[in-house]
Amino acid sequence: MRKRENGKMKIQITPLQKVVLLETQRRTQELAEIPRPPADWHCQRIAYDAEIEHGPQYSGLDWFGPKNASQQYKLLRDIRKLEALGLLTVNKADGRRITNLQLTTRGLNAVSQLNPVLED
Repeated sequence: MRKRENGKMKIQITPLQKVVLLETQRRTQELAEIPRPPADWHCQRIAYDAEIEHGPQYSGLDWFGPKNASQQYKLLRDIRKLEALGLLTVNKADGRRITNLQLTTRGLNAVSQLNPVLED
């Protein structure tokens, strides 16, 4: 949701949308730490390259655990809202099923504002 504040549009993000953004960032960072498979592991290398290009592979069950139908619908609706706000890039197979989620530059900026700086 967008809200006008001091002449600028301010985006209001719901708690569930924050969880989606933070989980996407966490999985993207994990993916970046995985070394590229050797050249003779052709299938694994193709899958790895696709995830690097399009973001981590998305599965609602793996990412957020079991949900009932209404919770799944709410999650998908919030993912679509984040895409409409320009915070996420959503890749789909067969035009409908979400396969990968990737933070946009704007999404990375939003996540950096969500993450508190951790001190040792």
